[in-house]
Order: sequence, then structure tokens, then C-alpha cells
Amino acid sequence: MNDYTFPEMRDMHFVYGLADGNAAEARRLYAERYPNRVLPDARIFTNIHRRLGETGQLARNAADAGRGRNVRNPELEEAVLQHFADQPSTSTRAVGNHLGVSHTSVWRVLHEDGQHPFSRLPVHELTPVDYPLRVDFAESVLARCAVEPDFPAIIMFTDEACFKRESSYNTRNYHLWSEENPHGSYVRGFQHRLSVNLWVGILGDHLIGPHRLPARLNGDTYLAFLQDILPGLMEDIPLALWQRVWFQQDGAPPHFDLRVREHLLNAFQGRVIMRGAPAAAMAIPWPARSPDLTPPDFFVWGFYKNEVYDPARGPIVDEEDLLQRIEEATNALRALAASGRFARVREDFVRRLQKCIEVGGRQFEHLL
Repeated sequence: MNDYTFPEMRDMHFVYGLADGNAAEARRLYAERYPNRVLPDARIFTNIHRRLGETGQLARNAADAGRGRNVRNPELEEAVLQHFADQPSTSTRAVGNHLGVSHTSVWRVLHEDGQHPFSRLPVHELTPVDYPLRVDFAESVLARCAVEPDFPAIIMFTDEACFKRESSYNTRNYHLWSEENPHGSYVRGFQHRLSVNLWVGILGDHLIGPHRLPARLNGDTYLAFLQDILPGLMEDIPLALWQRVWFQQDGAPPHFDLRVREHLLNAFQGRVIMRGAPAAAMAIPWPARSPDLTPPDFFVWGFYKNEVYDPARGPIVDEEDLLQRIEEATNALRALAASGRFARVREDFVRRLQKCIEVGGRQFEHLL
């Protein structure tokens, strides 16, 4: 630490603040701003910030700063580590308050023990009843893959999603980089709301749709879509592939309409993956609450929403603007499909089936 001058350490702390506490980003900014200086390790930025908070000094050596770092306290370290062993999700501030020390002292003990804070991934809710059904589904599909290796490529995965004017905005993910605060803002809480309900399908390397559905979908409107619109959307699908297609849908109420299920069983000659699939048919029952097992949910909609709600494009002005962004996202997704990206999505689908079996049908996305 003492190999650096006070101006250098001051500048390191400055860029650490610009990087919002991200040491790797601070190191990149420092290299960009001071290309003729020795580039410090990323840990130096963190150490300077921590030391400044604990001692009020930039330097570690007492000869330079007038005071050194605190003497190690084995009892404190043991108490801190025991707290986090018992409750890994507790906060450094809560443990510090409990032990009567600063949260930075708690953080230092964890850091020196080689521990790091990791974010938790949100997962969908499941009930114990869902577990065996999810395992049955995964095993059924993998069994067919053993007989037909291209089975995932002949499943038409389908889903619907609603696009609104305003999406969720995570302020931790978006920043305005500037030497001074530009006092930026973003618009939320629109008075005039709008929404677009889209249906989309993936079949092999083909993107089917998207097609705009009524805002309120029910059995009648969904059946009309399947009978009157879907055949036209599939005009470009080769006949040889069409004759092998399996149709997949989740368990949304309109999908469970008896007329819808009967139509799909007839139209696809029993090759369907759906809620309420007849036990005697070749159809495969779809397990409830399983968005992690269908490509539209774990890939397509995320791609669309990243494109449509890109903060760099500003707020959505009106319905025409929303539809234009959806069209541009569709074109970008078709380009990905043409480049072979959907093959990787199918590989991910199979990997998810295997992981689902491995964890006994429980949530697994945080383990991928």
C-alpha cells in the first residue's frame, strides 16, 4: 500500500466511488484515466476505501498515517464467523450491532476468511405436489430424446406474454457516468396505460409469430387463434417437419378449455404437451408452475424485454412505439435463430430437464 503516493491513493479512492464500489471497474477506470501510472491490483481500491472508513487515513503504515490498522482480535473473528455460519443471510451491519463493532470490521473478518457476498436468484414458487410431476415430465421427454435425438427440435414451444408501457426499472443496474451529478431521472407511473398481449412459438430454428392476441384471452379467442391464425403462421414450416411437430403449451386457463384440448389432440394427432393430457394418449402432461422448463419463458421473453425496455431508448411514447420496438426485437431474434442460436436453447432445455431430475423436481435455476 505504501508504494503509492497520497495523490495516487486519493485518485484510487475517487475512481472507486465512480465505480459504485466495484473494484474491478475501478481498476479499469484508473487505467483509463492514468495510463502512465502503475496499475494497482483491484484489492487495493477496496482496501483503501475500507481503511479510510475505519481509520480516517489513506495509508496503512503508521509512519505515513499516524496510526495502524486494528490489532487482530481472535475472539471477535470467531464470533463473526459463527454468526454467519448459523445465519448466512444476515447482514454485516446486524452482526456488527450485535457484537458492538462497526460493520466494516465485520466485513473485514469475512473478507480475510475468503468469504464473499453472493446474490440470491429469484425462483418461481412450487408446492411438494409439483415435484414428482416435474420429474415425470422431464423423464418422459428425455426418454423420447433417447429414441428420437432430435425430439426437442420438433417440439413447438409456445407461450404468451404481456408488454406494457412501463416495465420494472432496477436502479442498481443503470447509472449515468459523469464527473459531476447530472441529476438524471426516468419516467414512471404513466397516466395513459397501454398493453400488448403477444403469442410466440419456437420450432427447431424457426421463430413462429409473434402474433398479437386480445388483451383478455379466453377459451373462445384462443381456440379461434389456433384454428384460424396458427396455420398461417406456420406456412413456411417444411411439410416433413410439420407432420412430426409436437405442440407444447402451459397450463393457463384458456389452454385448459376442453374445446382447445380436443382441437390440439386432433390437429396434432395426439402429439401435444399440455395440462390435462389424456392418460391413454401419446400426449405428455405439462407440469404446473414450470416456466423454467419452456424456452419462451427462460429465453425468448427475456430477450424481447431487454430489447423493448432498453433504458438507452428512453420511455415508450405510445402503442405505435411499443409495437415498433417489438418488431425490431423480433427481427433481431430471427437473426439469432438464423445463426443457430436456437440450437443452444434446445441444449439448455435438455440440460434443465436433467437438472430437474437431479434435484427431485425442485427449483434448479439458481444451480445452473
